[in-house]
Amino acid sequence: MSERSLTDEQLRDLCNEIEANPLPWVPHARRDTAAFLRKVAETPLATRETREFQRTLWESEVLSGTGLGSVKVDAALDDDMFRRWLATESMAPLPESDVAKLARLQSIFDRLVKQFEGQRKPWLKILRLLATLFPRAFTSLASHSTLDQVTEQLVGGKHKGPIERNQAIVARLDRVLGPVPANDYAALAARISLPWLLHVQLDLQISDGEPTDVVDEKGKSKLLPLRAARRRKGLTAVGGSLQTMLAALQQAEAGITRDDFIDFLRSEHPNKKASSHAVFINGLQGEFGVIYNDGGLYKLTPSGRALLETGDPDMLSEWLLTRVLGFDLALLHLRDHEPISNADLQRAIQMANPGWTALYAPSAIAAWLHALGLSERTEGKQLKLTDRGRAWAEQVHWTPAILSAIDGEGIDVPVTVVVEPTIGVQKPSFDELYARFTYPFRRDLVAELHAGLWANSRRHFAVLSGLSGAGKTQLARQYGLALAGGGEAAHGRVKIFAVQPGWYDPGPLLGYINPIQPDTYVRTPVLEFLRLAIAQPELPTRSPSSVLRRST
Repeated sequence: MSERSLTDEQLRDLCNEIEANPLPWVPHARRDTAAFLRKVAETPLATRETREFQRTLWESEVLSGTGLGSVKVDAALDDDMFRRWLATESMAPLPESDVAKLARLQSIFDRLVKQFEGQRKPWLKILRLLATLFPRAFTSLASHSTLDQVTEQLVGGKHKGPIERNQAIVARLDRVLGPVPANDYAALAARISLPWLLHVQLDLQISDGEPTDVVDEKGKSKLLPLRAARRRKGLTAVGGSLQTMLAALQQAEAGITRDDFIDFLRSEHPNKKASSHAVFINGLQGEFGVIYNDGGLYKLTPSGRALLETGDPDMLSEWLLTRVLGFDLALLHLRDHEPISNADLQRAIQMANPGWTALYAPSAIAAWLHALGLSERTEGKQLKLTDRGRAWAEQVHWTPAILSAIDGEGIDVPVTVVVEPTIGVQKPSFDELYARFTYPFRRDLVAELHAGLWANSRRHFAVLSGLSGAGKTQLARQYGLALAGGGEAAHGRVKIFAVQPGWYDPGPLLGYINPIQPDTYVRTPVLEFLRLAIAQPELPTRSPSSVLRRST
């Protein structure tokens, strides 16, 4: 996220290296691009107005792949007046002045976006269309975030919007390499593809060293997921969801300190605690990858800027699909089993991480699927994917991975997840339990505790009240040891945790994100005890902390 790091000489040398050692797919792709650009340039106005020709303009993948470009463009193709306008604009020469040229192209871009008002906007196809019609003013970079990354690396400074960024890249390449000769479509095809090749060469991913996309043998980009153990463990539920995120990104556009960021969030949500605002900021950085910390200032990442400029959730697809555990699994499970209940979806997501013994993380992921417009409810209150959700799911060409129970390493699981009822440990009889007690508690007292704990089929919880020293902790310990089988081995499967009266959130019990090192999670003895229990599901494990003591 630095200013321009390549000098003119370095950029020229890198471009020469790319041309001297082309990737295997480059020559063929450039030949196709040159032929396509020539054909479009030589097409007369009458043909340009036809639906068939403009469908080719919108759908052709010669300049760049589809990615999330499966958005329908019938609103443009079916509008006769729009097609006539686009054909006429494409034939008019661009102004010589850089300022006038930028204004003209920006007005065309704005008109294209307006054509899809009220529906999902085909951002990738719009940029690809403009590059086809005005190839000397554009690059083949159709992704907003990739375009932002390349602009910052090659040009630096602040450039807003895809039109201005394209102009900045083209201007620098023309200055360093010289302008492309008129009517030389081979040279034009080489130049328009060069920024993408520079992106591949420089690996401009804003990440922790592991790329999340890869170029195949045909030069097409596809997502590359991180291993399960390297992914973020779920998402944070946020009130207001996408709109709350966009408001926060607006504040970070020019850079903002953490204190000022929290002050803004406090003014927007005065009823929330300061700790909630801190968690939200950490989530924007670590879970969604839309901000980063630069010397004490939070700034927008390329995907954060793309999201703020467009308001389109598609700008988050690469990050969430490749870096958040359970997100890809959720989409594929919903696609393969729709319509399903929200509860079934959460249980399926839960299988991605044995550490999710509760449904907090799975429910947050399910909530974000809805907030981002990826899922919707049927008339029967079941869940199914939206068209956007299906487009995201189509990008998942891998088998989602889950974490193993013990060491956290990722393991492959089938795409189809079967949610089965939880099978618990067989409960021993009361007589068997009471026989394992080594402390002489009255039988009727233990029987009352036993009945209370097992009265509900799922929630085994009891509150013990009495004077200090009456034996409440000892009773809980003895019951836990008896349930765990008794003997020395049972002591390793029973643990007592003291709950402090000042605790107002589950952090002291289940851990929390380190406020100084947001990439680390502070784990507590309770969490480690739960991890041990999950790793040995066949053994009864009991925490008497579920038997609350109340002194009177």
